[in-house]
This record gives sequence, structure tokens and C-alpha cells, in this order.
Amino acid sequence: MSQARPPSADANVDALLLATRGDRLQWSFALPDLPRIAEQVGERAGRAELIAEFRKIDDRVMIDGSVAATLRLRCRRCMQPLDVRVEDDFNLVVVDSDAELEKLSEAQDAVVANVGHLDLAWLTEEQLLLAAPLAPAHDDEAACQRAGATLSLQESGGPPAAGASSPTQRPFAGLREMLKKS
Repeated sequence: MSQARPPSADANVDALLLATRGDRLQWSFALPDLPRIAEQVGERAGRAELIAEFRKIDDRVMIDGSVAATLRLRCRRCMQPLDVRVEDDFNLVVVDSDAELEKLSEAQDAVVANVGHLDLAWLTEEQLLLAAPLAPAHDDEAACQRAGATLSLQESGGPPAAGASSPTQRPFAGLREMLKKS
């Protein structure tokens, strides 16, 4: 059985019931509605997609799923915005407590949550954050320079004058001198 829900619907589900029936859900969330992702993407529009298949094995709820979204992160080299496509397939066991989590093998990914009231928005956000790169960066330094040049054009209102070069930012230029003084 497959259920598609509108993004404004309540995203809390009874995972035990869904697993008993072998249901499959598709859900879409606005990025600004996911609080921990919204901190990173700001007001940027976009959607996070979740597909989840629920099943029951040995009296435990299993979720086979995938998440996908394009997140606007900051390049760690040039600190300019960078759109990163994040996609992840996951297989989780839903457990009710840390004590139950301890009983699972280390090879099995698990999440501690209320199986009778599982928040799919939280699950989607959690999986996207786990799959997002720790240090996002443009593919090469030239892309960083282009991103910086684009930002400079946007800030100045136009292209630089002929023969003018954009100033190089050196955020740690005075650090050595400051450390010597202290």
C-alpha cells in the first residue's frame, strides 16, 4: 500500500501499524519547515523528499527509505554559498529506548523514537544531516574564485572597472602578530 501525503499534513505516524501492514509512504517537506536544516538554508525555497517502506521483523519496526534535497551550504574554502545535492538510502530499526538500542548489533543502524508516534519530518531532517558533507567545498579553487567574483558583482552592483582586480580576502593575515602580542 502506498500513501502520498501533502506537505501540510501532520507528519506523525504510527510506525508499528504501518510496519504491520507493510505500507510505503512518500512525503515532501519544505526546507524552511525543518528547523535544523532551516538554520543552514535560511529563507531558500526547496523541498526535502522522503520515501519510506515500513516492515516488521522480530517484533521490531524496520524502515527502508531514502531522502533527497538540495541544501545551500557554505563552501569551507571561500565561505560562499554552495548548492549541494544530498541523497541517502537508509535502513533503520526503530527502538523505544536506549536500553533496547544496546541489544542491537553494532552493524544495524537504529533510531530511538516512539514507534506509535514517529515524526517523519524529524526523521527526514536527521537522515539529511547525517548524509550532508561535513566540509562542503566547490570542486576546485577556480569555482571558489568564480563564486567570490559573483558575490562581489552582486554586492557592488556591477562588474569591476577595466583593469581593476577584486581585493583578496585574507581573514588570518594579522593572526601571527596578534598571537605574538598575547
